[in-house]
Amino acid sequence: MSGFITAGVAFLVLILFIKFKPTLSESEYKELKGIPDVEEEEESRSRIKSNSAANLLIQVIEDGTVEEIQQTIANGIDIRQKVAGQTLLHVAAKSNTNPDVIQFLLNQGIEINDVNEEGQSALMLAAAFNSNPDIITMLLENGADKKIKDKTNKTAEDYVILNSSFFGTDIPNQLKI
Repeated sequence: MSGFITAGVAFLVLILFIKFKPTLSESEYKELKGIPDVEEEEESRSRIKSNSAANLLIQVIEDGTVEEIQQTIANGIDIRQKVAGQTLLHVAAKSNTNPDVIQFLLNQGIEINDVNEEGQSALMLAAAFNSNPDIITMLLENGADKKIKDKTNKTAEDYVILNSSFFGTDIPNQLKI
């Protein structure tokens, strides 16, 4: 009999809890459960999607062709945006040996003398890392300023010393201030 009473009391407590359960406001519930606001969630997803698209574009800019870049930006990516503190011209000048890609980016309105977070211009990055002297020549012909100094007070002339690809070429002379 006591088991029957215990079950009956438990059932009654359950009924009372269901009928009179405490209610939380929506904000209290979200706070307790750690559920992000819907707008924050959408913004976060948008940022992830944007970052994924930007990362894809960077990969194409590093060693792709103009046609591949055009296909990538056809989805509405802003080619003039900075990614990780640098323009896409910085990315291309550093690693893409195709002058058509550099010219395409310049034609899209990317500022040739914009600097990255270290104060480096596209010309400096091309001087330090790119193996094609035509990239440096093209940047200079399009108005790249060889007098810009980075945060460590180096110019493109200082950077070209690091790049053995240009030993024996006229590039170091082109970068003299």
